[in-house]
Amino acid sequence: IAQFTLLFTLNYHPDKSAQEIYAAYREYEERMGVPLRSTWREHANSRDATRRLKVGYVSPDFRQHSVRHFLEPLLSVEDHMTVRYRGLVDHWVPTVGLSDEALAERIRADGIDILIDLAGHTAKNRLGVFARKPAPVSMSWLGFNYTTGLSAIDYFLTDGVNAPEGSEELFAEQPWRLATPGFVYRPAEGMGHVSTLPAQDRGFVTFGTLTRSVRINHRSIRVWSQILQRVPGSRLVVDSMNYHDARMCATLLDKFSAHGIGPERLEIGFHSPPWDVLRGMDIGLDCFPHNSGTTLFESLFMGVPFITL
Repeated sequence: IAQFTLLFTLNYHPDKSAQEIYAAYREYEERMGVPLRSTWREHANSRDATRRLKVGYVSPDFRQHSVRHFLEPLLSVEDHMTVRYRGLVDHWVPTVGLSDEALAERIRADGIDILIDLAGHTAKNRLGVFARKPAPVSMSWLGFNYTTGLSAIDYFLTDGVNAPEGSEELFAEQPWRLATPGFVYRPAEGMGHVSTLPAQDRGFVTFGTLTRSVRINHRSIRVWSQILQRVPGSRLVVDSMNYHDARMCATLLDKFSAHGIGPERLEIGFHSPPWDVLRGMDIGLDCFPHNSGTTLFESLFMGVPFITL
């Protein structure tokens, strides 16, 4: 778990190069992936090109999780046949309690042709299964948005914006770039309508972000402070679960204070769901070097212009 946490948080480091971060993933491959190559075996899947392929998705997040906003549109069939098809063909395999070795054997026994990882190095991932190469073709997508570091995984599904041409050396997998954006977004229920421009009523501009604290670093705080200084009377809203903690709020206030931004220009807290918070923003500010994910889609859906780097 500590290793997964390290690899996860390294992506947010403001002062390390992409090459330095990828080196840590290569080290993970040497420790985790290479030793398991001895377990790889030939796959018995039929090569009949006319048969229906079996695609397996592996994720700890088939629950109330932001992944659902992007995975559900891919899997759902929105017509009158949906219920009948689900009753005939859905095959659900609970994996809780199964070891990586046991799950890999189950995947082999089920004859999965294409196995898709939806978690990367996030919590409760099953990369140990993928390192055993239980399916002829494997791919990582959606839940992590960077390499797993495992050469056992063949492809990284992405697009030309998330993984530009020339970035191949930073992936253990082969980037498979879609001509369209690599995500399809389905909004949450009850988000409500786009608001009128808040500044028209308030008389000042409200910038805002819903990002987690791990994305906010000394570089983003410096830039955001400069923006606030250049826009007289403007405010910044920072709203996410991490700032439910009073100590976290106080620490962030101190960091802005060091750049001459007083607490009267900041609104730091946590609201769930955050739709009214978004309706109160004029302009969204992205983090860097690790950009926003689901909150970017939510901001755009709610009509909030978004500035990124």
